[in-house]
Amino acid sequence: MIVDSIKREHEKGLSPQRVLLTANGSRVGHGAAFPGCQQARKPAPQHPAARRHLTGRPSKKAVRRKQNPLDLLRKLGAVSAFAALILVLGFIPSPPAQDEVSLTILHTNDLHGIMLPFEEEGEMVGGFSRIATLVQEVRQEEEHVLLVDVGDTIMEDRHLMANYFRGEPVIKIMNQIGYDLAVPGNHDFEFGLDILAERIAQADFLYLAANIVPTEDPTESALLMTSQMEPYVIVSVQGVRIGFLGLTMPLHGFSGIDIKETLQTAREYVPRMREEADIVVVMTHQKLERDYEIVDEVEGIDILLAAHVHSVAFEHGLMRNGTLIAKTSCWGKELGRVDLTVEKGPDGFHLEEAQASLLHVTSDVAEDEEINRIIEPYLNQTKRYQVYLILGLVCIFLVIIAVLVILMRRSHGDSQASPDQ
Repeated sequence: MIVDSIKREHEKGLSPQRVLLTANGSRVGHGAAFPGCQQARKPAPQHPAARRHLTGRPSKKAVRRKQNPLDLLRKLGAVSAFAALILVLGFIPSPPAQDEVSLTILHTNDLHGIMLPFEEEGEMVGGFSRIATLVQEVRQEEEHVLLVDVGDTIMEDRHLMANYFRGEPVIKIMNQIGYDLAVPGNHDFEFGLDILAERIAQADFLYLAANIVPTEDPTESALLMTSQMEPYVIVSVQGVRIGFLGLTMPLHGFSGIDIKETLQTAREYVPRMREEADIVVVMTHQKLERDYEIVDEVEGIDILLAAHVHSVAFEHGLMRNGTLIAKTSCWGKELGRVDLTVEKGPDGFHLEEAQASLLHVTSDVAEDEEINRIIEPYLNQTKRYQVYLILGLVCIFLVIIAVLVILMRRSHGDSQASPDQ
């Protein structure tokens, strides 16, 4: 698959030195944040002398004019001064190349479209507006920040708002926050492949899923969905190449796609990525037991970002077979953070240190009002839907009661009309 440009309208948190390479080596990106990609520019005004190459004759201003001797001396003096300046600057040492780079990966998982804060154990937790605030704070503190999601994002399992709109407001908010990458979770497939394809197309960020491929005779929706995803991507920040591999496991099959085993897929891709990247990050949405199998049996994984199991969160990560496993619990109650220190050696960059932590999304975190403004119209419409739903259920209940009353009256009338025995 070839991605012509990264789908992004908001470039928050992006380093000017960042480029992205897809699995086949093609460069993706757009705008000033991606120097390898061209931008449309207004045509520069032409110098008069340049018109000669277009018209075949010099312009009037381009004709050489007789020089005044004093003007010539002034020009010679200016040239001499400029040459002296260049000579002096030549002795000023250039700044040394950056031998250590700090990177931060922020990650979420199992958001389940829960956009608003909710009560848990007497405290209001979660909420996209608070997650947005934490992300912005980290971006202000750190120079190089990536924000990723590890699936089960668009389908709700507590409220109904995201379900009414098939996840459309969720992706809209993630675009506003400025996500970079995502992996679809098992519940993200449940609206159907056509809806998931719509959400992927709506996203300004790139979706990864190496083990989801079209069959030999795929359906239109399966082909559309898989054609918009990449198996992995290489992100280059300040010369450090970070490879992200996406793996997911839908709970059942869908017409038109093959779901490959995640362990075998990791065995296929990680060695290839290891040759292209300084750091390899695997993003998985599956049971933790399968994650443990991958890190135990596949060498070369530096970071594994896990998901799916709501009851487990690693406050400071879990080291297993040389791989740091990081994971939040669910519903946006935490924002995961992995801080990487990368050093440059004789053979290139290598990971010196990785630390995982959780930023808890509590009522102490201020809400981002722009996110709340995005949510408000969806919330109002959801409330109207709920009112209509309640009124509909009440009407159905009243109809059932009325039918029962009529039947009881008829039965009572029939018993009175029958002769006594």
